[in-house]
Amino acid sequence: MIVVNGRLGILIGLYLSCVVIHLVGLVGSSFIVTAKKQMPFRHPKVPLRYYSGGLFGIATVLLFNTAYGHISVTALVALGLLGQAVSSLFVDHFGLFEMKKRPLNKRQIPGLFMAAFGIALMLHGFSAESILPVCLALLTGVSVVTSRSINGALAKRSTASLSAWYNHLVGLAGSLVVYAVLGFPGLISFDDISLSNVWIFTGGLLGVLAVTFSNFLIHHVSSYSMTLLLFVGQITGGVLLDVFLEGSFAPIQILAGLIIVVGFCLNAYMTKTPAKVLEQ
Repeated sequence: MIVVNGRLGILIGLYLSCVVIHLVGLVGSSFIVTAKKQMPFRHPKVPLRYYSGGLFGIATVLLFNTAYGHISVTALVALGLLGQAVSSLFVDHFGLFEMKKRPLNKRQIPGLFMAAFGIALMLHGFSAESILPVCLALLTGVSVVTSRSINGALAKRSTASLSAWYNHLVGLAGSLVVYAVLGFPGLISFDDISLSNVWIFTGGLLGVLAVTFSNFLIHHVSSYSMTLLLFVGQITGGVLLDVFLEGSFAPIQILAGLIIVVGFCLNAYMTKTPAKVLEQ
């Protein structure tokens, strides 16, 4: 999804791509709620703050698309997930967004340091010009966890599919406002669209699947565990995309990714294992 949305941003512009992504996502999620015969706007007692997930989704798209192309896909994914991991620990520690409270303890620190070392290894050799995209990639993790947690709370009061629908509706409205305020930068030239690149317009559909799946899963596992599961899949995908799309393969990226995964797994193990067992 990162590559799809990033390529779209390069073709039609950063802000217009945000509009298109949410528009396509809204159309896709509308088909789903219609097929399930789920009607929106029938939850009047839901506080307005639970509809704000789409606004953080706008931030996610803009941050990722801005950083895309300046660092490798693998690094972009890894940094985003590191930001998610730290944010998820914060959410779990304080029990934010109606999540079950899972306080952070000192036994988790070694795993976090190992994951941080893997990130540092992955960024070895990056120039000073990469500092901004690195920071943007980290911030996407914060926006993803915030959006995911808010949408999950809304899903509890409606359904996972309706929450995804509201997410894209609010995201579309917000991105249209941003696009209009900035003077409608970027245009879609139909001369640039062909069968060979039409796939770059499917990011919104992938987003529907991601949000719906996340809404279903978020109250069954901890926020941190979800991030760990996402990391294993996405870091593998990032490496493969760098190989096939950019023609680059760096063994150090594989090593760094493995160190990060081990660090996250160690952290998850320390979280679930009682201290008395570890002391034996």
